[in-house]
Amino acid sequence: MDDDLQIDSDEDLFRNPVYYEPAGRNLDLDRPDLGAPQGQDLLNVLLRMRGRVPVEKRGLICPDCRDLRGRRVPMYLVQRDGVWLASHYRKPGKKPISHESDEHLARKERVAKDSENHGFHADI
Repeated sequence: MDDDLQIDSDEDLFRNPVYYEPAGRNLDLDRPDLGAPQGQDLLNVLLRMRGRVPVEKRGLICPDCRDLRGRRVPMYLVQRDGVWLASHYRKPGKKPISHESDEHLARKERVAKDSENHGFHADI
């Protein structure tokens, strides 16, 4: 395990972080305003981009892949069960992609295990 890897709190494990390049900040998908000035307007702009602007040009990237692997990996905004999430792929059940870091994959495993321990079904 990397020496500089910090263990996430349980609260941080349930959402993938997402970095918005034009603003130079992570967005908080748990908040209606995304934790950013004019965040509700920003969410509307990002949603209008879907189907019109290639994912690589929307400005949403994975901060884990950037920080831990030095790669710029675009992310999708997806809504699952009424909750907005950042995802490396847009449809559930897609094959995992090779540039997901070991830390990211471990996070997914932990979330699934925690969910199942609390009586919920989880697919990775």
